[in-house]
Amino acid sequence: MKELNRLDDCSQEPIHIPGAIQPHGYLFVINEKTLAIERISENLTDFFQLDAREIVGKTVTDFLSESCQSIFLNALTLNDLRQANPIPIAAQSAEATLGDFNGILHRSSGQLIMEWEPIGERARAGEALSFLSFFHQVRAATLAVQESSTFEQLCQTATEEVKRISGFDRVLIYKFEEDWTGVTLAESREAHMDAYLGLRFPASDIPEQARRLYTTNWLRLIANCDYRPAAIIPQSPTQLDMSQSTLRSVSPVHLQYMKNMKTAASMSISIIKDGELWGLISCHHAEPRYVDYQTRVALEFVGQTLSQQIQSLEGRDDYRQRQTLRAIEDELYESIAEHGLTPALEARTLPFLELTRASALVIKTGESILNFGKAPDRVALDKIISTLKEQTFDRYYATNELGRLIPDLDESMPAGLLAVPLSEGRDSFFLWFRPEIIRTVSWAGRPEKIPANVEGGGGGGGKEGRKLHPRLSFDSWQEIKRGLAEPWLRAEIDAAIDLRNRILSKELARTNEELAESNAELDGFASIVAHDLKEPLRGIRQYSQFIVEDDAPKLSRGSQDKLSSIADLSLRMDALLNGLYQYSRVGRVKLAMTETDLNQVLSEVLVRIRPILDEKKGHIILPQRLPTLTCDSIRSGEVFYNLILNALKYNKNVEKFVEIGVEEGPEPVFYVKDNGIGIAKEQLDSIFRIFKRLHQKEDFGGGTGSGLAIAKRIVQRHSGKIWAESNGEGSTFRFTFGPQI
Repeated sequence: MKELNRLDDCSQEPIHIPGAIQPHGYLFVINEKTLAIERISENLTDFFQLDAREIVGKTVTDFLSESCQSIFLNALTLNDLRQANPIPIAAQSAEATLGDFNGILHRSSGQLIMEWEPIGERARAGEALSFLSFFHQVRAATLAVQESSTFEQLCQTATEEVKRISGFDRVLIYKFEEDWTGVTLAESREAHMDAYLGLRFPASDIPEQARRLYTTNWLRLIANCDYRPAAIIPQSPTQLDMSQSTLRSVSPVHLQYMKNMKTAASMSISIIKDGELWGLISCHHAEPRYVDYQTRVALEFVGQTLSQQIQSLEGRDDYRQRQTLRAIEDELYESIAEHGLTPALEARTLPFLELTRASALVIKTGESILNFGKAPDRVALDKIISTLKEQTFDRYYATNELGRLIPDLDESMPAGLLAVPLSEGRDSFFLWFRPEIIRTVSWAGRPEKIPANVEGGGGGGGKEGRKLHPRLSFDSWQEIKRGLAEPWLRAEIDAAIDLRNRILSKELARTNEELAESNAELDGFASIVAHDLKEPLRGIRQYSQFIVEDDAPKLSRGSQDKLSSIADLSLRMDALLNGLYQYSRVGRVKLAMTETDLNQVLSEVLVRIRPILDEKKGHIILPQRLPTLTCDSIRSGEVFYNLILNALKYNKNVEKFVEIGVEEGPEPVFYVKDNGIGIAKEQLDSIFRIFKRLHQKEDFGGGTGSGLAIAKRIVQRHSGKIWAESNGEGSTFRFTFGPQI
């Protein structure tokens, strides 16, 4: 084993593959198909008085009594072996029956693991724990836990019941904080055991890989910290995963930890809330103590009941808190909706701070900054906001140790920050601040480990070596903690996010309403302009033509050309006004959404466009029939008409091909594909702007540049999308008519 000379090394130790067991039981690794024994714990050789080679390779049933064999084989038919545990084991050799055990089965990496454990003192005395006595023992404990009305009473009752059932000298309820340090919330103990109530334990006492095991295996027993491990033999290149093993050996560091704590035996029961490790019921005994399997099942059930009660009580408290915050939020939102954000803040600063129990609130919008309460100065704010923009987070950023994020902040600055962005670009924020709270933390001993020589024990070997040594004393040691604020609660964070969302939703609705009004005014203006300008343009064109026709002999050639240009320009302006009128009309007209056969729509379009097809030698290709969709039949026809016309116009080939089809999917994607001149990559987006032309007006027969803009607007009115693709040779226009319900 590599030398553990740094605190971080504890978190690297592979405690799920120790390669050994605690020697108060025995372990078999079995091929489930053949029932052949592949590996064993080495203490089985002493138990059977056989060489390992006389055990490995044999069938496991060779070591079971006849009555046990059928129970064992029936258990293997279950998908979940826990339903069968424990199975009665009468161990036998060729000569005689050797003893009775509890058999515990589980599967690991395709192998069957069978562990034999002692059946307990009462069983040896003929007082096996019957189902009825088991039921009464569990029922009394769970009722006591369930009837607890307060969180403090709940935790204290749980420690008392676990102590009563287990017989351990000391039982603690140990809760993990956000930084994985643990705090003792309740304690029941004998007088000779040290008191740990209210003390904090460092996160390194239970490293991450140990916490992971506690979430999958709810109970862990170490019967005697002075044991010498029984190795799994023969050795194999593939390490045996013992995460589910009840006998799994323990890290030497942890065994030394127990000795330093003056604890000979320990047991831990997981407290799980919302699928996460919330804490532990931690049991200690001054002398070695074995707890039989049935009693451990009873204790595990108590742990599960406690987990449910904690979730229920904390859920109730969380609900009440959320209701209180929702009332504050509703009050603030109504004020903002009536008066606007800044006036509401100025009038109701206190509720804004109460929403998150903050001492200050800063609102940054663009270059504007509004301060309420004891906020940082402008220099510090700029530094905080600049640093926030560099962080990776989604809906919020919360810390109760701002100095860790920005180390060079002045000590007088707030220590807690809750930042909620008001824009995707993070140019605007709600920033709530909390002051520093100087704390005195009482640790169970000074929270550090030191390198030291320790005797072998646990793990897979017994050699002495220089290893990481736990702290020697667990006496209360006090530390002054600075730079910390009260942590932000989940309910407070959610309330801040919800208020932001409601404000943005209101602002978005207002903006959309203003935009709709603006668009309606713009459409109306465009329609009026298009209509009212056509009459004077018609007069200009006609008068210029009359002058040329009537007074031609009196005019110079140059004057005649200029008058003809006036007539041509008025004709082009008339076409532009027609395009503007059609474009504005698309935005104003109500769509007639009906089940529409697009084959019929396309057929009518092709009839309209037939003269142009004949003139330009155009050929239409239809690879498949088009579907029937819910859309406006007339407007959808305009889309096809404009795209086909565009494909024929911008094409220099003698034979012009236009393919019209559909790509099936959750939302059908239609396409119009041509063999024309193509579109430059940088122009693919701009071609949909009204009156946008990529060529001189004399090229490709002129045109106003409104056709693609009209097509896009029709598609958007259907909640669809339209885009162009081109590799320089030909173009493909794809579009949808929105989700089909």
